[in-house]
Amino acid sequence: CFGRDPIHPNDLGHRLMAEALLAHWGWGSWAPDEDERGSAPWRSVFDLVKRRRTARDRVWLWEIGHTRPGRRPETTWEAAQRQAAALDAEIEALVQK
Repeated sequence: CFGRDPIHPNDLGHRLMAEALLAHWGWGSWAPDEDERGSAPWRSVFDLVKRRRTARDRVWLWEIGHTRPGRRPETTWEAAQRQAAALDAEIEALVQK
């Protein structure tokens, strides 16, 4: 389930984690089969989840002392959390349909 190193997962690892999270959140029916990954609803949810993750990544890494790429993020942790919460609402609206 690992990619080129023992830390970062490959596609199968990402899928297993996604299915576990979706089941935990009660969205188990949203775990796509192989042929559903390109569907419009799944793609929309996937894109929002990716935006949510990237909204916080750089700020979180900076906050824990990881200085790569070497410059302070342009937003605060609180602003990143607000952006993530707004994206959560969009995700929730999509998966409730």
